[in-house]
Amino acid sequence: MSARVLLLMEIGAGPLPAVTPVQVRHASWVPAVHVAAEIAQLVVAVAPVANGVVLTWPSSLHSAAVYVIEQGETADGPWTEIARTSSPRYTFNSTGTGPWHFRLHTNVRGRVGPETLVEGSPALSPTEESLEELQRQLEEERVKRFQEDAENAAKAASDLLNLALLQEQALQAERAARELAVAAAVIRLDAIDDDAIISPGEKPQLITDVQAIHDIYPRLRQQMELAELDVEELDDAYNGLISYLAELNSPVPWNDTSGNTHIT
Repeated sequence: MSARVLLLMEIGAGPLPAVTPVQVRHASWVPAVHVAAEIAQLVVAVAPVANGVVLTWPSSLHSAAVYVIEQGETADGPWTEIARTSSPRYTFNSTGTGPWHFRLHTNVRGRVGPETLVEGSPALSPTEESLEELQRQLEEERVKRFQEDAENAAKAASDLLNLALLQEQALQAERAARELAVAAAVIRLDAIDDDAIISPGEKPQLITDVQAIHDIYPRLRQQMELAELDVEELDDAYNGLISYLAELNSPVPWNDTSGNTHIT
């Protein structure tokens, strides 16, 4: 702050007062020059519609923004202003086929932003040839899907048939193994029946055979039910065997290896 010069004039008796120096005071603020925010370039999207195009872009951050749209005969102009709008959207209508060239920029209170150049053409109406081509493509796609479905169905049927054959082979192998086991058991029973005595030496194998029958009976019965076979004879044979073995207890039970058991 600069010092002020005071001019004192004598208006009475006595000496003039001394000049009092001005005291400098420092402010707590600093003035700043306002700088307006930059105007961003518009990012314009062009969407074709019937007989025209729709231009859209993100809204400016400036509240007083006005968007200026110009149309040119070519990408290099000359340009003619066709609209000013505050909306970030403009629909251009024309009976022509395009392409049309546009130049857009943002105007904020006389300040002009960078320009954006775009071009667009209207959405084409389908012709009879294009509709026929579309129909042909749809028919080809339908036939292709039908063939794929048929092939998948045939493969699934083949896989199911192979699985059924494998299961049948497994059942036949298991049935053959059971028949061999039964034949061997019959031979052993015939040997036991010859002397009407189950000796301690014959009992371990007999115990093993009876346990095998216990183990296989539920599975065999289930398989017969799945095959829709009559399980009545199987049940009668199994229950008859259990009842018969329960009677073989003289002088010791049939599964007691400490002595002989008489067959009644």
